[in-house]
Amino acid sequence: MDIQVGDLITYINSNDSLRMRYKSIMINSDRLIDYKNKLENKEIEIIKIERPVYEVIEEKKELLTEEEKEFLRQFIKFANFIPNKICKDNSEHRILFYVDEYLRDKYEFFGTFKNLEDSKIYTLKELGLK
Repeated sequence: MDIQVGDLITYINSNDSLRMRYKSIMINSDRLIDYKNKLENKEIEIIKIERPVYEVIEEKKELLTEEEKEFLRQFIKFANFIPNKICKDNSEHRILFYVDEYLRDKYEFFGTFKNLEDSKIYTLKELGLK
């Protein structure tokens, strides 16, 4: 039988005269080996194997690639100010750096920062830079 980690098995103990059904989840490889041994030794009889199908309910999407993060870290390191907000201006292909509400600097880019929404202002924390 094809039992894998994560499976839910329904089984009967072979020496149980009442033939009660039990369920067990194969939570790790040790448990899997234990139940395979019990099956081999005819200690249990497997009635059903259920394998879960996982679907993505929520996935955190990174806003920046590691290269983009590193570029922004280096830019901030060598700038003579520390921005607290960053905005993508796709119409002019620029990243705008703000200190409080004031535009402090612009950087021209091409083909990067694709996961940032146009004209949305991000904090350094949202971008994973803090």
